[in-house]
Amino acid sequence: ETKPAQDKVQSEYERSETLYIGGFDWTPPSSFNPLDYNPNFPIDGNSRITYESLLTYNQLTGELEPMLADSYTSDEDKITVHLDTKARWSNGSPVTVDDVLYTFKIDSLLPTPRHGNWQFLSEITNDGGNNISFHFSKNKNPLIILNAIAETSILPKAVFEPLIQGAKSGKTYDMNRIAEFKNDSMPVVSGPYNLKTYSPDQIVLERNDKYWGNYKFSGKK
Repeated sequence: ETKPAQDKVQSEYERSETLYIGGFDWTPPSSFNPLDYNPNFPIDGNSRITYESLLTYNQLTGELEPMLADSYTSDEDKITVHLDTKARWSNGSPVTVDDVLYTFKIDSLLPTPRHGNWQFLSEITNDGGNNISFHFSKNKNPLIILNAIAETSILPKAVFEPLIQGAKSGKTYDMNRIAEFKNDSMPVVSGPYNLKTYSPDQIVLERNDKYWGNYKFSGKK
């Protein structure tokens, strides 16, 4: 007798250690590339459990809180964030200021949903000591910049710079070529979960017990 597919899933992943959720994807998963026009969960922006942003909105309190950053300040000309020195990618390498700068540079180069943020930015600078400043343009709008900082998932430069450079043609970039990268084999992420496997009817994420943020979110060192 053939067992139902659900029983097979339950036998493969211990029920007491597995959280089942649904409703994020309505078609079979095909891409986990954050630069794809329509990436699948959890890369699609509904959560920050794989790629994290510098700041994040706490939906319970409505407050803007640090994520990859550990603090931020704002003045008349700029917003400055301090990147947490403990932040790490899943391969163990540190999340760097260069990763942050390159991530935002991507949005200035490609027609991403965040491309328009650059009309409100004059430049983003490395101020040393893991400090990064977002300088306002003449179209000054601090709220838009804060939102951009909270909505931009930081990407590893070592992975995405070669991809983007390989898609360059003259002064433009071939988005179809960039989208060919499915990012579906142990992506380099900074969040507490990573892609383990997927099939037409399920996406399986695995907890990273060595997640760098454990020290502040659960008290672990």
